[in-house]
Amino acid sequence: MTLKKYDFLLILLLGLTQPIFAAFENLVLQDYLHSSFHDNPAQSYVYCGSLNFPSFKYLNQYELGFSFPLGKTNLGGHLFTSGDQLYRESMVRVHANRTLIQRLSYGIKVSGYQIRVENYGSASTWSVGFSSQLALHDDIQLIVDYDNLLFLGSANINEDIPRRGMVTLKSHTLENQTFIYKMEKEIPHVVNHHVYWKSLLRPSLSILGGFTSNPQTFIGGGQFEKGKMQVSVGMIYHPVLMTSVGLRLAYRL
Repeated sequence: MTLKKYDFLLILLLGLTQPIFAAFENLVLQDYLHSSFHDNPAQSYVYCGSLNFPSFKYLNQYELGFSFPLGKTNLGGHLFTSGDQLYRESMVRVHANRTLIQRLSYGIKVSGYQIRVENYGSASTWSVGFSSQLALHDDIQLIVDYDNLLFLGSANINEDIPRRGMVTLKSHTLENQTFIYKMEKEIPHVVNHHVYWKSLLRPSLSILGGFTSNPQTFIGGGQFEKGKMQVSVGMIYHPVLMTSVGLRLAYRL
């Protein structure tokens, strides 16, 4: 067995006891480097991104997605993959969010998961979740999400896909400042607290910062916008996986 496979087994063993890394368990890149285009449901855009681990290259994450409005409904899709030839996790998600009243929207998301292990084949499953967003004030939003509320079928890997509930509070009350607090409960792990901050230095340039509680990660980066293109770059420090570098490109249609 190669050193690479020993490293992989160590990460897999640790992942069974705490949410260190898994494509389905720790999507920090999505939370932290999401484009500001995402804050405007009337905006159409496409995006791609990656999260690279210099010490564990076979754990690198890659993503691709889109979002566009259709009347009072916002439609989107997201493709995510992580791993190598030995082990790979992939997810595809389609979501639809609809405005019910002026300050309230509700959404449904359908997710497909696949796990592939070398010499053991692959397994897949589908699930349904929901999301809702309420504007408490012009500058304060409350967001409630639940991933994988119901699985469509009885696949063997259903127990390996985490059910995750999230409550997010987003504030723009201070000029040119955005604060995000998210409380995340993933069964069977303890509650994970996320705190993110974004400061707009000029119309085309922002700096980003944040941390999570479980595991304890520290995050820093920046966001630059030129014309229809937006570039987000960040670094995440993890106590086991060390420093990783994230990049996301978004293009406004």
